[in-house]
Amino acid sequence: RLHRSRVVNHAATGDHDVGIPSAARTSSSCRVTAFEDKVVLRAVQRAAFLTGLSLQHAEAVQVVHYEPGQEYRAHYDWFSPNDARFHEKTAERG
Repeated sequence: RLHRSRVVNHAATGDHDVGIPSAARTSSSCRVTAFEDKVVLRAVQRAAFLTGLSLQHAEAVQVVHYEPGQEYRAHYDWFSPNDARFHEKTAERG
């Protein structure tokens, strides 16, 4: 299930949350829910216990694999305050 890792670039995708390949991120990745894998389930249960949150708050876990020479270069995740949908994009998670 691993596939080329992607990044979200609203300028390149017409403001849609669609991942695109990037030279800055050359790894492979996939998402695994707690209900697909018992190891992931135990890790998510532990995180839920430590944070005092229920398992239902958990998102899928991102698994990332790097071959020698692959990387994820430093970057900044941000939305421009001038973007028409700035408040919508930041309302839930800041």
